[in-house]
Parts: sequence; structure tokens; C-alpha cells
Amino acid sequence: MVDTDNSDQYAFFIHQVETGGADILTFDTSSSCQAFAFGDAAGYLHLYGASNEVQFNQFNRPTEFADSVEPFQPIDINDEITPLSMVSMPHCEDKLLSDLPPEFCQVVYRPTPPVDPLILNSMKMVRSIGYAPNPGNRRRNQVPYQLDNNQLDSPVSRDDGPDLVPNRYLKQEIKYTKMGLDEIDFNRFNQTSFSGLEANLPNSYCNNMLQILYFIEPLRSALLSHLCQREFCLSCELGFLFHMLDTAEGLPCQVNLC
Repeated sequence: MVDTDNSDQYAFFIHQVETGGADILTFDTSSSCQAFAFGDAAGYLHLYGASNEVQFNQFNRPTEFADSVEPFQPIDINDEITPLSMVSMPHCEDKLLSDLPPEFCQVVYRPTPPVDPLILNSMKMVRSIGYAPNPGNRRRNQVPYQLDNNQLDSPVSRDDGPDLVPNRYLKQEIKYTKMGLDEIDFNRFNQTSFSGLEANLPNSYCNNMLQILYFIEPLRSALLSHLCQREFCLSCELGFLFHMLDTAEGLPCQVNLC
């Protein structure tokens, strides 16, 4: 053992623990740092103190330290995979914008609707349970809503206002005659050079998509130059349709895809 309190490096002494030739196997220091304990192979405990009145802590417990703050892992500014939730929120003195007041965070349940009087009149009580036939005046899972005003908000009954759809954007209904398209003046409906597609066919719901594909110039050029000998080829049919739209000059075209 060496006395470290003495500043003189030559004023140290070596003390040999008297174990009777047994090897020292364990060593420990008291929590008060005033005593040393050595344990040898013979089963003896050798205790050394710093003074004659050594103080021991009889209720020794490990020191509780604060949780260590984990360092944040750096995230690349171009990282598109890491979610934003990996960045913890800073400690702010003011309230956050998401801290809503308690009156806005209450769970409000829908009140139970009253029972139909027809059910109450035909109900039979068996002990504490009532049984009644279904009157059949309401469908399954149908819930009536109490509207503030019972008047229907229909654009027909309202006066003309700025919220109505202009005539140029309304759906135009063309009435076909016995002569077909020959007696219809399409210039009244379409005054541009862009041709439309007829909407009286079963697959007319695809007209919007076909017109979008037509205005994609690389796709239109590729389909117009496509030519093959297969019987059913969607590229050939689209190329034929796009050719009709180019040469129609405002007249409607008919879509007949297989």
C-alpha cells in the first residue's frame, strides 16, 4: 500500500498484508472511502482503516444518476427515407400550436334516437326484456338526420347566381335524329378545332382518359407510327382513333375499342 496524500514522492512506505502465505483473492473499498478490505485464500478478511475511528455506511445503496442524454444521429439533408418523427421536439417555454384547449378535446357522443312509437305500442315485455316485431318502415342501418332546414338545396329552385355552373361547362345533350349526324350542327356546341368523343356508347367513361393520352405528344406520335399484323392490338386501335381526331376538325369521333 502506498500513501498518496504525501506530496513527497520519496516519502512512501510499502506495507505487506500478513496473510500467512495465503494468496489475496479479493479487494474492496468502503463507500465512505475510510477502510480497505482484503480477502485471502484461507478465508480470512483483513481490514485496514485510515484512522482509529473508521465510519461505515450501514445503509449503502448505489448512487442514482440522471438519465444520460443520447446524442442525435446526424441525418443527411437529402435523406428521403428517415421520417421526421426521428427528430425530437425542442423544449419550448410557450405552448405549442397543437395544444388545444380542453373544450375542444372532449369526446361527444351522438344521443340515442327515440324509439318508434309503433314499436312501443306493439312491444311485449318478458321479464325485463321487451320484444316487438319490425314495422318495416326503415331499412337496415338507416339513421335519420335532423336537418336545420327541411328545404332542399337545389339549383333549379334558386335564382341565378355566381355559384351556378356556366353554360359553357354544362354537359350538352345532343338529340340524334333518323338521319344520324348529318342534320346536327356541331358548331353550335363546339366552336374550336378540337374534336370530341361521342358519349352514347357503353365505354364512354374512358373518353376523358383517351383524350388525355391524345394530348401526350410523344405517345401520340408513337401510336400514329405504329403498324402491326395482329388482329387485336390496342396500339393500332388507339393510333386509328388519334388519326380520326387529327382529321375530324371539330366533329365528334366514335370510340369502338375491343
